Amino acid sequence: MISVVVPLYNYAHFIEDNIKSIINQSYSDWELIIVDDASTDNPLKIIDKYLSGKIKYVILDSNKGYGHAKNVGIRHSRGEYIVVLDADDMLTPTSLESRLNFMTKRPKLKWVHAKAYEFNGSKPYKFRIVERKATRRLKKILRNKDYRDLWTNIHAQTVMIHRSVYEQLGLYEESIRSMGDKEMWARIINNVGVPGYLKKFVVYYRGHKAQMHRSKFKRKNVDKLTSKLKKLIKSRRKGKFEGAPVL
Repeated sequence: MISVVVPLYNYAHFIEDNIKSIINQSYSDWELIIVDDASTDNPLKIIDKYLSGKIKYVILDSNKGYGHAKNVGIRHSRGEYIVVLDADDMLTPTSLESRLNFMTKRPKLKWVHAKAYEFNGSKPYKFRIVERKATRRLKKILRNKDYRDLWTNIHAQTVMIHRSVYEQLGLYEESIRSMGDKEMWARIINNVGVPGYLKKFVVYYRGHKAQMHRSKFKRKNVDKLTSKLKKLIKSRRKGKFEGAPVL
């Protein structure tokens, strides 16, 4: 089974697209755990009709942040493989199947990342391939096989991770909010190995003004968060995971 964890905060207007993209997957053995981080826009009015044995809705009593919501979802999950997907994004129809096939053909591989289309929020959606700076850097890293900075160029929405990785290394760092993904990628690379790279598009990535990485909080505190990120990466480089939330 693949568990899809969706942290949700005030994205009620996006969540139905997200849910439908998971329901319509070519691979059927999945579960969806939506973790509502104390939203104020009543997403349950949208989600309620989809709730079932395969789709669960967890509501937090107070807003704890993106990292905490992801960790709650992973602790509620039962799948052998785990995908974390932002509530404003969507999966391509063969997203789960493609990543699972890629990993099962490589039994030693513990995680994979892939490609993402980008699109703007207004319908009709127009999905496009965007050659971002991170994409160009990733191509260079893969070509030269110099993986020291790979963690900075992984698209978080395209990642799938074997459950054993979280059992070994712990869950997402909650204190650095939206940069917790980067710390996790570095932690895995330094202690488990580099991810496989699937050259397929597995995610539709929505661009809009309310995205977390564009938030006033992050812009105001980016230097402080970056400094803490680097310290955490260094301290957890080789088998030292003190302070990391556990599964």
